[in-house]
Amino acid sequence: MDPHFIRESKGLKFWLARPQDYDEVMAISQDIYQGNDYLPHHYHNWMTQHDRVVIIARRNGKLVALDSGMVVDGGQTVVLEGLRVCPSERGCGVAGVIQRVTDHYIKQVYPSVTTKRLTRRDNPGPEKLSKFNVLACRVN
Repeated sequence: MDPHFIRESKGLKFWLARPQDYDEVMAISQDIYQGNDYLPHHYHNWMTQHDRVVIIARRNGKLVALDSGMVVDGGQTVVLEGLRVCPSERGCGVAGVIQRVTDHYIKQVYPSVTTKRLTRRDNPGPEKLSKFNVLACRVN
């Protein structure tokens, strides 16, 4: 078994991302942030960060999603960022599945994690916010 393989769920296979996945990750990230996407500049650095977890999802061999988390605060907090889903899979629940797999994997590898922080590009409405405990908010 490949040591990068994590698990299979909902028709998807999940793997730890590797440097050689870069081109496929960039292919699902086209047109994000109107050409100001940070991921092309950070991906290879993420591969070297000791307490960073980067997980990719594949369906029938094709890369369809990525999620990432950085463990901070002495192993107590994970900051999730970089969620990507390929255009053809958006709205099909793939984001939720990879987020659950990422959460589960982080809890296995870092059992001391008790807090999860999310980064978001948008300002979520009240319905979405009701699902979370807001720890901090930035006002523009």
